[in-house]
Amino acid sequence: MGSPRKNYIRSGDLEIARPVYELVNDEIIPGTGVAKDHFWSELARIAKELGPRNDELVTYRDDLQKKIDDWHIQHRKQEHNAAAYKAFLVKIGYLVRNVDDFQITTKNIDNEIAKIAGPQLVVPLDNARYVLNAANARWGSLYDALYSSDAIPESDGCKKIKKYNPIRGEKVIRFSRNFLDRNFPLEKDTHHHSVRYYIENGQLMVQMGDATVTTLLRPEGFTGYSGNPEKPDRILLGKHGLHVELRFGEGFFIGRRDHAKIYDIHMEAAITSIMDCEDSVASVDTEDKVRVYRNWLGLMKGTLKQTIEKDNEVIERTLAEDRHYLSGNQAIYITGTQPVDRAKCGHAFANGFSIAERQMYSGNDAGCHGYRTVCKTRYPWQHGKTKQPLWLGIYCQTENAWPCRSCARH
Repeated sequence: MGSPRKNYIRSGDLEIARPVYELVNDEIIPGTGVAKDHFWSELARIAKELGPRNDELVTYRDDLQKKIDDWHIQHRKQEHNAAAYKAFLVKIGYLVRNVDDFQITTKNIDNEIAKIAGPQLVVPLDNARYVLNAANARWGSLYDALYSSDAIPESDGCKKIKKYNPIRGEKVIRFSRNFLDRNFPLEKDTHHHSVRYYIENGQLMVQMGDATVTTLLRPEGFTGYSGNPEKPDRILLGKHGLHVELRFGEGFFIGRRDHAKIYDIHMEAAITSIMDCEDSVASVDTEDKVRVYRNWLGLMKGTLKQTIEKDNEVIERTLAEDRHYLSGNQAIYITGTQPVDRAKCGHAFANGFSIAERQMYSGNDAGCHGYRTVCKTRYPWQHGKTKQPLWLGIYCQTENAWPCRSCARH
């Protein structure tokens, strides 16, 4: 066996691009209890075992594609016949013939993916600033969104100007009170007349300007609070699995004119994000891979941060903290960030950062997909806890093969 190629490290039957090797050994493995030599030897074993099968599947896929291409060429001057086309796809094995009814199910799926309806973002994983913005988009300010967007028309004295426009701010408060009335109506009166929100005997109470007191029409909408129950800092409301947080205090600009001292309303916004490696960004070369792996590691460990300059001010962005509340005598929390999925799926291609006798494939061939929800306290290869693949710049000399990502987690 000859010497490894330039900028590659030899480990058993593997040649690993040096930046990938150093990232795994120096940043990913420490703290996991996994021995470095064991990691690389097991990866080599997986590549040796599954490489030939991956090659077979790629060849089979190419054969199917050629047959489909030829069919379209032969029939390009004819009107499309859906029944004939379907019969052709069944004949070549692209479609499966009718089978008996069956059921499938999933387990251990985050509620944000399985049960809660909400927006999902897609963000390039190679840009730490974008990644942090997306992960922190779990919560957003309703006041800021209304004031800065065309949700509030610029007519009737509400034009956006460089300085704060109090007339526009009043419209923001009015819009927000309408929102509360629609989604968390009071048993009596309206949120427009509220001057105080407080907790009594585990129930949300709302006092009006005339000193009358009422509660929510649907008390289950009250989820929790933080601070002094007689003068809470925050009140958490919930509907359809999503949450709204009323924030109390002096606040800035808009909230200063609020009779109930609500200085802002935060809402759960984008519930999940796809951290993308191949659509919004092309992560192909070694440098690309190391960048996205390092950012993903920062998400997994909760340590990702980015320093930026804005208006001559240096700002350090980090992942948002979780939000803690009391519900009765029980402490509860809502995560400050989204569960994020790591998307690594695309066409098979020879990977330029893993070179040996023959370059290896990267992509989602052989049904090897890689998605997983972020956990700040777990590393991606812990089998049984996550499905994040070990898909690195590594080549197996013995079998000329990539490891299958679905099985690499073993």
